[in-house]
Amino acid sequence: MDRVWRKVFSSVGSLIPKKQVCRRMSTSEATQNLQAEDVGLSYSDAIIKLNSLQSNAQIRAKLACERDSRKLKSLPEMTMFLETIGISKTDLESLNTIHVTGTKGKGMTCAFTESMLRKAGLRTGFYSSPHLVVVRERIRINGTPISPEKFAKYFFPVYNSLHAWQMKYPEFQMPPYFRFITCMAFYAFLKEKVDVAIFEVGIGGRYDCTNVIPNPTVVGITSLGLEHQSMLGNTLEEIAWNKVGIMKANCPAFTVDNHPSDILKLMQDYAIQVNCPFAVVPKMCELSKKVQLGVDDGNVSELNSALAVQLTTSFLKQKFPEKLHLCESEKEIPFFQCSKLLSPAHISGLESTRWLGRFQRIPKSNFLQYYLDGAHTPASLCIALEWFTNVSSKSSCHVLIFNVTGERASDLVIPFAQSNIFQLAIFCPVVRRGTTPDRDNWNVLNVSRETDLISVCKKHAEEWNSVNSCASLILDSTDAAIDFVNGLSNQTTKAHHLELFTSNKQNVSETVEVLVTGSLHLVGNVLSILVPSMNDE
Repeated sequence: MDRVWRKVFSSVGSLIPKKQVCRRMSTSEATQNLQAEDVGLSYSDAIIKLNSLQSNAQIRAKLACERDSRKLKSLPEMTMFLETIGISKTDLESLNTIHVTGTKGKGMTCAFTESMLRKAGLRTGFYSSPHLVVVRERIRINGTPISPEKFAKYFFPVYNSLHAWQMKYPEFQMPPYFRFITCMAFYAFLKEKVDVAIFEVGIGGRYDCTNVIPNPTVVGITSLGLEHQSMLGNTLEEIAWNKVGIMKANCPAFTVDNHPSDILKLMQDYAIQVNCPFAVVPKMCELSKKVQLGVDDGNVSELNSALAVQLTTSFLKQKFPEKLHLCESEKEIPFFQCSKLLSPAHISGLESTRWLGRFQRIPKSNFLQYYLDGAHTPASLCIALEWFTNVSSKSSCHVLIFNVTGERASDLVIPFAQSNIFQLAIFCPVVRRGTTPDRDNWNVLNVSRETDLISVCKKHAEEWNSVNSCASLILDSTDAAIDFVNGLSNQTTKAHHLELFTSNKQNVSETVEVLVTGSLHLVGNVLSILVPSMNDE
């Protein structure tokens, strides 16, 4: 067994008996596995196998109890998985990577960054999570989710290599869902020979499996807040400590300018400790030109785009300086310092950025418009509410479709109830009608019993009714919620629907505006209904 494997297994423990392990599988062997096992296998086959890697409720509960001990094994295990599919540390070092963490806005920051680098002429890879409608969204090449054919093409070499080890050594555990797709992203980006690979952290940073990247070109940290507290800690300081773990020696790091002073000092101290150049980015209004952002709420998007500009500039200065067309004074600014330059690629990229499910409007008719935002933390939910309040018509009938998932508290709905701008709140579980294991739906195996999901909706309704006299409805699926709202804007069924939740029909507007928020997964379900072309069927 080579040196890397000895180190990995000494850290991970006895996943495979040491006397049985002699070497990792080579890339050629992985290819042979593909040729031997995947004849006739399709994208649908890949989705069924991928869904089998999701953890059920019992396993998740067990892992939660072991979380402190397991987190130290996360990166050694990830190294092992990558070695098994033929990806070495040298391969990882050959990727030009940008690594972004944070609580709010990391996905949007990555989207702005990817768009600018693509407009600069680079071949881009972008890995994000979670997906909204189809898992292919998580792995993008040049801004577009990889095709079903390419997904299958890259899925089976990774799956077959890992599965072969499991068959040979039963103690070897297949990587769970997120780690597997992360392995697949590295594999795809190497095969696609991208000029830049942009990785959004899953949870935290320090122990996240994306942090296996040994030498990112530049890293970014977006706004922070309380999140995933059972994993990251109960204080902002603990969460920040997890986030700064993606900083690396001699790799520039940038962050936004809205952190409390003690959190910013924590970041600065850690950067000094690991010899990481660190800077707070200037506001967008301080840059050389005014830009109309493609994703714009007038607040959060300004922070995220400002960070993305510096990530883009630093990356290009280090790897592709000719793409910036710098004047002599700009050339003198080191790559680890902030620049106020906005090149044509910056401007075009910022203006053309699209990030589904974040501050997104979908008009369905002259009488019905949906507003989607995947906010799911207290601060981001308040921002979503403010955005909807500012952009919706005061004379419309306002409807809220809401659900929060995971460990989040039901009282997150209270600010919406207290706003008194909604005539109706609809609470529904994050499930679609007719979901089957061969469909690309993240929650096929990752939900509790239907009765448990409805009980969560009942808690939302109780919180709503405790502070708001307007009606609330509990429906059994996302489809049912959309059907009901569509009925509100249908002149034939409108009167019947209005009778269910208001006694003053004459004062209800002809137009209906709907805010969908609380969960990215809820937003994804709604998108799959409103924009059927996003589905694979």
